[in-house]
Amino acid sequence: MSFIMPSRRSTTNLIQASGELWDEEEPDAPLQFVVLAGGPATESRLAAIIRVLILLAPDDVTLEPVSIDGLPPFDALVDGRIGVTEPVAAFRSAIRAADGFVLIVPADDEPALSSLLNALAWAATPTGEDALAGLPVVALAVGGDANAVATTQRRIRTTVESAGGIFPAGVDDLAASLGGPWHDRLGADGQLEDIATRQAIGQVLIRLREVASAGGEPDQGSGTGPGGADLPVA
Repeated sequence: MSFIMPSRRSTTNLIQASGELWDEEEPDAPLQFVVLAGGPATESRLAAIIRVLILLAPDDVTLEPVSIDGLPPFDALVDGRIGVTEPVAAFRSAIRAADGFVLIVPADDEPALSSLLNALAWAATPTGEDALAGLPVVALAVGGDANAVATTQRRIRTTVESAGGIFPAGVDDLAASLGGPWHDRLGADGQLEDIATRQAIGQVLIRLREVASAGGEPDQGSGTGPGGADLPVA
């Protein structure tokens, strides 16, 4: 189903505005962001990023990693009603309620990027029931040189925008620091220790929340926290 989410007021904002929740005011359901990883989600860089995303998620956001393993190559002749395999049906069901998407892929891994683009193709069909139209999508290209990162972002953007998705302005710049070498960013336990990388991930997440809460791309976005404040690093 294609739809654009209406503007939301979080429980936190209600409390700040009035000092209490009105009895008749039900808290809004949290925004749900689906995380799709190109390549094994257990790959050290991807796993570390997913953990940081979950850690930094605001209290009115839920993050749901969804596996794209097992999806067959996209077939444009399959319209979603005849011949769809169980993995495709399960994937579409898992992303149907998404308010936005976080895509993570190594910029130096062509098979991983191909698997992610394949998943996006399945998400974008069938027409009228596609999961991307009207929703914000951010992409984190991990590792690789500047050319590889730019190419990865361009290919993802082309696929997302052709399906009616929104690529929020400024995200490419916010996420640029995730490119380049990663050998000194992870600790011995696999946790992401590099502060600048954690900050960049957090800013991208806040930008996604900003656009999803507004129901589309707002006029301006700073990539910082609410009110233009810098996002604290957990």
